[in-house]
Amino acid sequence: MVYIKRIDLRGFKTFGRKATVRLNQGLTVITGPNGSGKSNILDSLRFALGELSPKELRGGSISDLISKTNVANPPKSVYVAVQFDNSDRRLPIDSSSVTISREFHKGGEGIYRINSRRSSRKQLTELLSSADINVGGYNIVPQHAITRLAEVTSEERRKIVEDLVGLGIYDTRKTEAQVQLNRADTNIRIASARVDEVRLRVESLEKERNDFLRHSNLIKEIARLESQIISNKIFDIKKEIENIKNENQSKESQLNKLVNELETVSNSKSSVENELKTMRDRLMDKGGRKLEELEEQLSEINSEISRLKAEIDTNKSNLSILQRQRQNLEEDSKQQQDEINSLKEDVSKISKENLEIETLLENKQKLVNELSGRINDIKSSVIEKSESLDKLEIDHEMAREEYVGLNSQSNVESAKIEILREKLKDINNRKSVLKESIDDLLKKNDETQLYTKQNKVRLIQINEEMKNHTDLFYLQQEQLNDAEKIATMANESMVEFNTKRNMADILAPDMMAIDELLELQNSGYLTNVIGRFRDLIKPDERFEKAVLAACGDWSESIIVRDIATAFTCVEQLKKHKLSRIKIIPLDLVANTQPIKEIPDIEGVLGRVIDCIKYDSLVGPAANYVLGDTILAESQRAAYNSALEGFRSVVLNGDLYEAGGVLEGGHFREPIDVGSIAPRSRSLNDFKNAITSLSKLIEKDKDELDTINTVIVRLKDEKIVLEKSLEDSDVNFKSIQEKMDINEKELLKINDSLQALTEQIQNAEKYLESVVKKKLEIEYAIKKIETERVSLKNTIRSNELNNNEKQYSELIEELSDLKGKKTSVNSKIASINMLIQSRTQTMERIENQLEYSQKSEEEINYKIQTAENEQKEWTARLTDATKERQELAESLKSLRLDAANNERKIEELDEFIHRIEKEKIPINSEINRLNLELNKKELEKKYLLEELTRKGFQEQSNVSQNDIKQIEQNLNLLKNELEKIGATNELAVSQYEEQKNNYKQLSIRINEIEEEKRSILKFMNELEQKKRETFMDVFERLNRNFNEIFSKITDGGKGGLVLENPENIFSGGLDMNLAFPGKAELSIGSASGGEKSVSTVCFLLALQGIHPMPFYVFDEIDAHLDMINSQRLADLLKERSKDSQFIVVSLKDTTISKADGVFGIFIQGGFSQVISLPKPEVKSNVGN
Repeated sequence: MVYIKRIDLRGFKTFGRKATVRLNQGLTVITGPNGSGKSNILDSLRFALGELSPKELRGGSISDLISKTNVANPPKSVYVAVQFDNSDRRLPIDSSSVTISREFHKGGEGIYRINSRRSSRKQLTELLSSADINVGGYNIVPQHAITRLAEVTSEERRKIVEDLVGLGIYDTRKTEAQVQLNRADTNIRIASARVDEVRLRVESLEKERNDFLRHSNLIKEIARLESQIISNKIFDIKKEIENIKNENQSKESQLNKLVNELETVSNSKSSVENELKTMRDRLMDKGGRKLEELEEQLSEINSEISRLKAEIDTNKSNLSILQRQRQNLEEDSKQQQDEINSLKEDVSKISKENLEIETLLENKQKLVNELSGRINDIKSSVIEKSESLDKLEIDHEMAREEYVGLNSQSNVESAKIEILREKLKDINNRKSVLKESIDDLLKKNDETQLYTKQNKVRLIQINEEMKNHTDLFYLQQEQLNDAEKIATMANESMVEFNTKRNMADILAPDMMAIDELLELQNSGYLTNVIGRFRDLIKPDERFEKAVLAACGDWSESIIVRDIATAFTCVEQLKKHKLSRIKIIPLDLVANTQPIKEIPDIEGVLGRVIDCIKYDSLVGPAANYVLGDTILAESQRAAYNSALEGFRSVVLNGDLYEAGGVLEGGHFREPIDVGSIAPRSRSLNDFKNAITSLSKLIEKDKDELDTINTVIVRLKDEKIVLEKSLEDSDVNFKSIQEKMDINEKELLKINDSLQALTEQIQNAEKYLESVVKKKLEIEYAIKKIETERVSLKNTIRSNELNNNEKQYSELIEELSDLKGKKTSVNSKIASINMLIQSRTQTMERIENQLEYSQKSEEEINYKIQTAENEQKEWTARLTDATKERQELAESLKSLRLDAANNERKIEELDEFIHRIEKEKIPINSEINRLNLELNKKELEKKYLLEELTRKGFQEQSNVSQNDIKQIEQNLNLLKNELEKIGATNELAVSQYEEQKNNYKQLSIRINEIEEEKRSILKFMNELEQKKRETFMDVFERLNRNFNEIFSKITDGGKGGLVLENPENIFSGGLDMNLAFPGKAELSIGSASGGEKSVSTVCFLLALQGIHPMPFYVFDEIDAHLDMINSQRLADLLKERSKDSQFIVVSLKDTTISKADGVFGIFIQGGFSQVISLPKPEVKSNVGN
């Protein structure tokens, strides 16, 4: 079990100095006077555990936690460390002890550490949570928390229980489920709206599908008629092909005659050519092969001369570059040499000055030696007093010499440092230049990469655009081809429809006139037109023939409401030049009545008017047409009725007029010509559709041209980009190579800088020690001189004084000269170092010059060698050319004979050419006939393919007389097709697809509804589980509370009560208390002490639900009397067996039960901590 072993404080509130509290398991009590800082220990623990709220730490801000007790030297930070025992490895760190700490500096941020390693607050809290340690848990109860908990509302008390057991996770999951539920509702609304939209689309597509099916049938019929026309054309072409073949055969016979003649002449030519070949073989034997060899040799020589010339030019170019480089190097060498000579002159001058100084030094040294001997002679008389003086003189001289030596060393080191610093400055300059170069290269590299990246991105975009435009081009081209085919078929259909229309106008002009009037009436142009008579009546099927025969021509009459409408119809017929028709104005026949009586003749069935059904509106017209006609079963009955003056009709359709006039024959139902002949308005609509389609085709062609232009532009841009990317790759590699070289050079420079810096530092340290020693010697010299002066005053004579004065002056002069000599030597050393540096540079330049000179010599040698070879090859070229000319002269005679044969061949060639010329017009004519034949064959093949494309494998036998009628019918059909206009070829599939979509959407709505029900079920389950979990915890908490309350109150009864048991989360959690000897009451009615007792019991009951590794209570017994405090102490003692309890208390009863007691008191303004043995506890508390 994890428990607190130790708490270290420094600068925390009243703990201005470092304080340590060492803790053990069991019950530990912290006690002390009021204001001594007891609660600050609990605050420090919360601070270390990561508490961020200053209010919870009883401060206005985090800075208030820093101790202010030491006014003179206040601490600038606060530090708290807590050490846990981790023997059971509850904290996931492989250590028996884990120390966490937190430090805060004024004006800064908090610093967290875990086992001295810096950490974040998040890592710290995650580590502690693994052991169930939380700064906000109910195991840490601050001062006055009991009072606050006693006053919480019942809802807040219920919320405390919920937080303790983590019921918030159910609310979180319920919130997530609510979001899903809202989403499901939204999806249902969207799907429902989509269903309506799809339903409308299905209805629209159904109409488009019907139009397409009708359109397809017309196309098939048009294809059949067109195949008949194509068959006729194929028959005509076959006749033309036969005529062409006969004419071609005649021309070929003429051509064969010329070919035979040509063959005879060609044979003669072959014999002459054989003779010429023999002569040429002789020429070849004598010199032809040699001539070929010479030609090959001349070619080889010319090639070699060209190669040598190119090699010489290249070497000369390289030589020019080397010469320029050598010139630059010579200039640098000369500059370096001038600097060395100048420096050497300076050294010479300084050396002369040094010789003069050395001469003076020798002279002065002689004088010093003479004076020293003289002084020694004088001093011999006063030896006893002079011994000390001599010793001082020796010390003075030694110190002087050491001082001069140190001064010289100081000057040398100073000069050396100056030289090294100058060199360091040069190297730093080189480094800066190199860094700038690297930075430039990096910048160029970044720019190149950016440019390359942009180009690659653009290249990808271009490829995508090209693909998209290409796909679009082919798609639109395919659509355009389909549209052109449709336009062609539409034009053909238009012709067919016109033909049908013309045919209908000829065959049934009255029917077409009626259809036109009806169409005008449907369009709203004509009003009061009721319709065609036969369309407005419905005869019984048994009597249909009889009724139609009785109607006669009146079956095709038009019924109108009044005479005015009849006149309007007549005017329209005349205006459109339509056939005459019969018109029945209802207002004129309104009073017409059918016959009332029928003859009493056997076989008479009744009135015809009774055998039909009609609307009352057309009743007068029916009476007018059929009201005087009776229906007879047989011919005899009809005839007898006619004799009696009745118009009668037999069931088979024979009609007898009054008086016996008969109309009979085979009955045929009237043909509805309008069903196959399109209306004029439909033809116009079809024609407009074709015109619109033609315009769209032209527009699509323009768009295709535009797309093609874009594709060409993109291809050009792609080529440019690919070339640019190749150049970028080359530049990138070049930059990388340069960067590698510069970086290597930079590493060398850094090494040199480091070495020089170390040299300078060592020299400066040595110079510093020399200067320090100089100062020490100067001080010693002054001290010796003081002693000398004092001693001389006691033993000195005038002569000695004079000599010593002169001696001192000489010594000073000697010292100055030595200083000058040291300075001069230092200058010489500095100049020599510069000369050495320049000499090294000179050597490097000389090496480069030597290398350059060797390279020039090698190139000159190569140029010389190549020029010599060029001369040799040129000489060989001259010899070969001369040899070729001589050989050509020797072959001249043989060539004359060959020339004669060649002339014969030329004459034969002329004859052959003449024959060939005669063949040309014949061949041209044959070719023309063949072309014509091929053209006709192609036409025939195309027509056959066209016939096949239209679905017909065999030709139809069609006479020329039938073609005209076929063309007329074709025009009628095309006109009908034009009326339909453009159709949606995908309508059938789209209709099925949308119909399936409609079904799928319906299914999807059902699925979403089911999903919604599942979510609601899940939410109910969550609510039920949350309730069950709460009730389980509530029952355990109630038992714990009752048990603890009974122990503390010695037999009292306490219980937790839900305010709303039916809906527990809409009500609070109250406490019912029954103290011994008192009636039961709620916590709201209890006194302050009773509230404190019940709140302590509630708090301990909570901890029983969720045990913690340790508990820290700050004066929870403050409001309890002695008896209740004693019982609380016993309870805490009992529970400390399983967990660590740290209690701040002033009660003796609590302190007496403690396993360990710490006393807190103020001393010197600071809180102090001591561990108290139990016998001393009571006295300490009293004090």
